[in-house]
Amino acid sequence: MKISAVDEAIEACREHLEEKNWSETMIESYIVRHLVVVIFIAFEKEIVRIFTTYACRNIGFASESFVRSCVGKAVRSIKTSEIAGLLARCGPKYKQMFNRDKDEEIESRFNNIVINRNLAVHEDNINLTFSELVESYEKGHKMLDLIEEILAQKFN
Repeated sequence: MKISAVDEAIEACREHLEEKNWSETMIESYIVRHLVVVIFIAFEKEIVRIFTTYACRNIGFASESFVRSCVGKAVRSIKTSEIAGLLARCGPKYKQMFNRDKDEEIESRFNNIVINRNLAVHEDNINLTFSELVESYEKGHKMLDLIEEILAQKFN
């Protein structure tokens, strides 16, 4: 699931980096720190949207319970291990399907964004170049498609 606002931000930053020849400078580092936060926020919003859609589609006690117990957690942590836990709250088959179908590289790239966002916000440095961040986004956003696809399933 590509996110147009992220794509536009990446393209604008790419143009500035190339035009000014800022690759491998502190400016690139600042841009990457900004972009990793932008991407994280977009991923977080999409995950909340996906789980909210699931809950609205399945109105009833189970959905209400799911929303009460999980939405706050979904907003706080979006590492794939936490997403698997949220899926388990929807039913064990959702988590099983997630663990079975997730691609290791996509998972690694998705978690790379989450981890580096946390470093960008709470630490001094991140070890990620612009091209590495873009590659992580290009592969990592596919995790959102998998989550949405799994939650579209109906299990008894």
